[in-house]
Amino acid sequence: MFKHQIEQLNNVFITLFSNIQMKMIWSSILGTMVYLTGCETKILEAIAILILVDTLFGVMVAIKRKKLQSWSFLMLAMLKILIYLSLLVGIYQAVILGFPAWFKDLIIFLIATTEVISILENSSIMGFKWARKIIDRINSEVEEKLKK
Repeated sequence: MFKHQIEQLNNVFITLFSNIQMKMIWSSILGTMVYLTGCETKILEAIAILILVDTLFGVMVAIKRKKLQSWSFLMLAMLKILIYLSLLVGIYQAVILGFPAWFKDLIIFLIATTEVISILENSSIMGFKWARKIIDRINSEVEEKLKK
């Protein structure tokens, strides 16, 4: 049964990214993000890929836990994208108004880090032991730094 659900999910993503209308929609969204945030396309593509991978792993975890509710899952994914986009637009505007340029890079790094940690957590739930080791190492380093 789990294999059947993965095949269905795979078919959904193949349909999403093979359809010319969907490619046009994704391109216009990315173009709008580049225009609004002033970021380079490669940075936004990297963040978009991290969000997509995190979403895929989140779906796989939800399937494993048998708690996949497509509508609520879609709404949460869209909410995350809107929050990130709002944050990037706000930071870009702040840099225009005089904030240091490194501030935008810091926010982009924090968004990417958040997505990578989420991917690692979902990977560990899926049973990848290496992901749990990385998360434990990060937690121990953070706790050690906070104690100082």
